[in-house]
Amino acid sequence: MKQVLSKLSQEYNPSRIIRHALVHGIFLLCFFSNHVHGQGDIQDDVRVFYGNEFTVSIAANTNGFGIGSRYAIRKDARTKYFYEFQASNIRHSKEIGIIADVGARLVYGKNNSTYSMAFLYGNQSEKFSKLDKGSVAIRYITFFGAVLGIEKPYYYVVDVNNRVYERFDASTTSKYGRAPFFVGFGEISLVPGLTTGTSVNFEFSNKNKMIQALEFGAQVQVYLRKLEIMYEAQNNFIFPSFFVLYRFGKALTL
Repeated sequence: MKQVLSKLSQEYNPSRIIRHALVHGIFLLCFFSNHVHGQGDIQDDVRVFYGNEFTVSIAANTNGFGIGSRYAIRKDARTKYFYEFQASNIRHSKEIGIIADVGARLVYGKNNSTYSMAFLYGNQSEKFSKLDKGSVAIRYITFFGAVLGIEKPYYYVVDVNNRVYERFDASTTSKYGRAPFFVGFGEISLVPGLTTGTSVNFEFSNKNKMIQALEFGAQVQVYLRKLEIMYEAQNNFIFPSFFVLYRFGKALTL
C-alpha cells in the first residue's frame, strides 16, 4: 500500500505537473505564433488606414467607358466620406459601328456623341478591415450628385474631295466616313440631371501607402430631357448601368 501511495505521489507531484504545463504552453504559444505569422505580416502603420485617400479610376459600364478621381476624408476608423468626379461616354443600345470608306469607323443614324460629367458626394463604410498586408479590405459605398449630359453633334463626311460634313439625313445616301472629332464643337448642348448609385470595393494592395482596388456597382443617371443620341431609335432620359472599375492611388497619413 505504501508503495502504491509513493508511486501516486510521484506521478501527481504538483511541481512536476506545473513543469509539464509550462513546457506544453510554451510549445503551443510558439506553434500559434508561427501560424499567425504565416498568414501575413501584420500592419504596423495603422495611421495609413485611418487617414485620407486620393485615387483615380478607369471604368467600364453597360453604357460605355469612363475615368474618375476621388478624394476620401476620414470620418472615423471605419468610415470615410468623399467627393468624386466622373467622366464617361454614353452609348445607345442601337449603335452599330460599320467600316467607313475614309477615317475611323462610323455609326449609321447617329445624331450626337454623348458624354456625361458627374460631381458626386458619397460615403464609404469598411465592413472587413485589412489586418494583414496580403489580405483584402471590403468596403460598401453609396453616392449621389449632379450630372451634366453633353451632346456633341455627330457629323458625316458626304464629300471627300471638298471636305463637306453634314448631320445625319436619311435622304442622303453618300456617307463616306465620320467627320473629325472637333467638328460640331460650337453646337454642343448641355443637359443637367441627377445621379445615384452603390458599389462594393475590394482593396488588395500589399503596400501600406498605396491603394489598389476593384469596385463593382450599379448607377442610374436621370436627365431633364431625353438625350438625342440616335436619329430614329428610341432615345431615353434615364440611363441605368452596371459597372466595374479599377481604382488606384495613395493613402494619406494624418
